[in-house]
Amino acid sequence: QLLALGLTEGTTSFPNRIRFSNITTANNVPDSWSASDTTKSAGFIDLVEMNSPIVDGATLGNDFIVYSSDQVHKMTFVGGAFLFNTRKLFSDAGLINTNCVVEAEKMHYCFGRDDIYRHDGNSKQSIADEKVKNFIFGSLNNNQSDVCFVLHNEALNEIYFCYQSGDQFTAFPNANRCNRAAVY
Repeated sequence: QLLALGLTEGTTSFPNRIRFSNITTANNVPDSWSASDTTKSAGFIDLVEMNSPIVDGATLGNDFIVYSSDQVHKMTFVGGAFLFNTRKLFSDAGLINTNCVVEAEKMHYCFGRDDIYRHDGNSKQSIADEKVKNFIFGSLNNNQSDVCFVLHNEALNEIYFCYQSGDQFTAFPNANRCNRAAVY
């Protein structure tokens, strides 16, 4: 099934909606996204517990993890009449921007609004100590948080948390794109 996150349907915005298509085979376009067609497995879920709009989502094992700026939810395929089960994982974490989560070593590595952390779909752990966290978030240009992203360099087994910084050590302080990366 394909998933669509944070939708506008017609003129109505559904910032916390996940719409899922009918089941299809790999590399094929689903034949339906209609929740009203009872002969298909398409539908939608509104994450009414989520306080802020969906920012992004990514698979983690057999689950799909949905991120807002301040919450994380897990979506699991269960089949039957409900198809998917959702539950809140964290109410104190999220993502700073889209493309700020990558999977490595069966974990998600996330660039949040006030922490860099990883989780296995059940428990999370900060991977930035206080000194590193203070440096990153003290110099991060929050007005440019929409340029932040995370990249997994598999060849070097490194994860880059990229952001726009104005600190005194930055070679290009007036950049309007990412000019610094925290490397894990």
